[in-house]
Amino acid sequence: MERAFRNAKGDYRLYPPSVVGESSFPPRQNGFAVEDRAGSRPISLAALAPHAALQLPTDDWPFLYLRAPMIPAHNAASLAIVALVAGFFLWAVRAERTAESRTGSRWHLAQMCFLGAGFMLLETKGIVHASLLFGTTWVVNSVVFTLVMMMALLANMCVTWIQPRRMLPIYGLLIASLAVSYAVGLDAFLGEGVIARGVGLLLVCFLPVFFGAVIFAATLSRSGAIEASIGANVAGAMLGGLCEYVSLISGIRSLLLVGCLFYGVSLVASFAGARTPRAP
Repeated sequence: MERAFRNAKGDYRLYPPSVVGESSFPPRQNGFAVEDRAGSRPISLAALAPHAALQLPTDDWPFLYLRAPMIPAHNAASLAIVALVAGFFLWAVRAERTAESRTGSRWHLAQMCFLGAGFMLLETKGIVHASLLFGTTWVVNSVVFTLVMMMALLANMCVTWIQPRRMLPIYGLLIASLAVSYAVGLDAFLGEGVIARGVGLLLVCFLPVFFGAVIFAATLSRSGAIEASIGANVAGAMLGGLCEYVSLISGIRSLLLVGCLFYGVSLVASFAGARTPRAP
């Protein structure tokens, strides 16, 4: 096997092993070798998976640390622990029967719960897509959370001024905005300027957040027990946080489908609660 050496002129020339002895070469260094001490484990090179077994990251599945769509075992164990702890606390306070739960109702609490779950998924999708459009920085995250708070403020102002009595039209606008958000990809805005990307992010990601906040504010204003309603909504937000890990398997856009399912269940709970007679 020929070896390359650099001469005085800076050129590289190949010499066979018969011309240059092995003693002329510097000793081979093993940067992964460790001293053989008691209780120590030697470090070796990691095994590399073949290229065909890896899935390349995309805008919809931007997970560089996963070799394939999956929920890692340590994440699944953490999710199970969180779910058990949350379930325990919900079971522990089940006896705290408020006036709302006595009179009607649990359907209202179920509606608030699934509204919180859907809202959490929409917020997560907005953060991820803003990071893809503008970069993953603390400034971008701060702007996203500010936009979410602004959508909630505008929703409360609209409910105060308009005082909607029918939720079905607002649910229809919410589902329509979710469908548009699912159909329109962010790659349509990647080559545009900052203003165009910002407007596209608002229309695609945060318009559903606005309609969801309107439904939440209008439903909360009719509640007879604010504490129970807020508690159910927070529990739903925890449920939505657990469902965020679905994106590790099916991508970020799948969160819209799960969120749409949650909002659909909240609509069914709203209809069921409206038909349930309240106890005096």
